[in-house]
Amino acid sequence: MQATRQPPHGAILTGLKALSPYWTLNGGGAAAYHFCHRVPDDLDFFLNTDGWREDARHETPDVIFNHFRQIPPDLQKKIRDAFLQQETGTYKINFERIKLSFIFTPKTTGCNERIGMNNHLPVASVRDVIGLKVFAVNARTQLSDYLDIATAIDHGINAAQLADAAKAIAPFCPSESIHLQQSFACLLTPPDVILTQLSERHVGLLHQAARAYFEGTKAR
Repeated sequence: MQATRQPPHGAILTGLKALSPYWTLNGGGAAAYHFCHRVPDDLDFFLNTDGWREDARHETPDVIFNHFRQIPPDLQKKIRDAFLQQETGTYKINFERIKLSFIFTPKTTGCNERIGMNNHLPVASVRDVIGLKVFAVNARTQLSDYLDIATAIDHGINAAQLADAAKAIAPFCPSESIHLQQSFACLLTPPDVILTQLSERHVGLLHQAARAYFEGTKAR
């Protein structure tokens, strides 16, 4: 009797589960997990153990890739092309070339099944995710960053918590040119290309948080 072939997304999740002691879902995928507000087209997994990070520098991608041997050949090259990238001083697995939205369940059909959480994949905290997003708006103009921050505000995260999240993540951001004050200036005035894509409600939330932050700064 021929064994049933595991579907591609199932094989990917199996591999990710095997790596779970060392990797944590971060970035937009983690934001989507916490808030279930959008379906991202990539999943970023960051190393979460210093010892493993040191070991990974001396390992080849093929060694770690063995966890993904069940993935069909047509997907293997796509994963290899973006498998280990060094970014912001650490390694991450980036599946941007493989649209993994099928792992997520749209909000209308229930969030509990999103990101294959039956596999118990580790997810970065809201604080870490939003801290990274606050710094991201300094380095790039991307709608998803502003949308994730606005959604966090909509879920009750206030200006002080945004500031604390950014401060907590600051030691892990490599660029000395990134300043917290600049981050919140970006929140206050998103570029026109972003403003035209955000809803009025989301723009209002960003402005409200930025004003509250500046007022709190003046009061100190």
